[in-house]
Amino acid sequence: MRLRNFWGTVLLLLGAGVGAAQEDPVVRGRTVSEWFRMIRDEANPQRRLAALMIVDSQAGPNVPIVLPNLLRELAQNTDPAIRRRIISLLPRYRDRGDEIVNSFRLALTKDADAGVREAAAVAIPKLDRTAAVALIPDLANALGDEATGVRAAAAQTIGILCQKDAQVALETIPALISALKDTATQVRFQSAYALAQMGASAVSSAEALADMFVSDREIPNRKEAAKALAAIGPKASPVAEKVLQGLSDPHAEIRQSAAFALGRIQGDPERVLPALLKAARDADVSVRCFAVHAIGAYGKPAVHTIPELIDILRRDEVADVRLAVIEELASFGTDARPALEALRIASKDGRAAIREAALAAIKKIDSSP
Repeated sequence: MRLRNFWGTVLLLLGAGVGAAQEDPVVRGRTVSEWFRMIRDEANPQRRLAALMIVDSQAGPNVPIVLPNLLRELAQNTDPAIRRRIISLLPRYRDRGDEIVNSFRLALTKDADAGVREAAAVAIPKLDRTAAVALIPDLANALGDEATGVRAAAAQTIGILCQKDAQVALETIPALISALKDTATQVRFQSAYALAQMGASAVSSAEALADMFVSDREIPNRKEAAKALAAIGPKASPVAEKVLQGLSDPHAEIRQSAAFALGRIQGDPERVLPALLKAARDADVSVRCFAVHAIGAYGKPAVHTIPELIDILRRDEVADVRLAVIEELASFGTDARPALEALRIASKDGRAAIREAALAAIKKIDSSP
């Protein structure tokens, strides 16, 4: 009886030892707790970071004590580099719900180091959807952060989240509209990008985007504003008059962006179509192509432009432009019958792509009801 009790006690103690080892396993000669003490107390910053990476790679989400210690270090560690690295690692532990959300919220809004706040904004799309959506109001607030990098990262992350669901961050639109006038180029760019991902839901930003397209000093920003207006589509047609100014801009990229946007938002045909016809003869090939496609996007209201499109087909020798004209003439159906002669001539072009497109257009126009 005593022997049985003795071995029962031994087995109980051994079991307790195994459990303790599982809770605080040895990794590369140190327990996880010892590694965290090194992360906290080691004088050499490179060794602190190395210790953190060892814990994450060798223990990570599989060891229960890792996450609580990571969150404690995120809140208390005096080394910003450690806090930044922890933020970048936390998405691996994203199944822990509220704990992760609260830690991200504090890092994004309260951390004294701008790099930590920026890292938090950048890492949010890597969280699970529920956690990321819960942090959208904090991202909106971060658009007013004193640090440029944080503002830009917040706007970019809002855009990334809206790529999957255009409706998910509509509450951020007022803050994004304000950010379109930010003093920092990258903040303005990322704000326009975010609004573009929201599509027609961002219609309230159309006026501000049009102003940005007309007046921003950076060409990439103006192009991004045009993309956002195009994404909004016909609901942005009231600002078409401002976008028209881009067709006479000295920069070909802006003229191209204006033509692209006008094809999507359209506007008053009597004002827009004459400007697009002029742009269809622009010195720049890409501008001519986009202008032709924008004209075709108007459909019936643009039927009266067919004679000029025929003239362009006859005169413009650039393959891309000819293909664009042929495609849009075909889109008019029977209304484009006056173009059949020019299309038959094009069907004998030395370039196979043009011949094939012209024959297809002829067939479509002839067979239209």
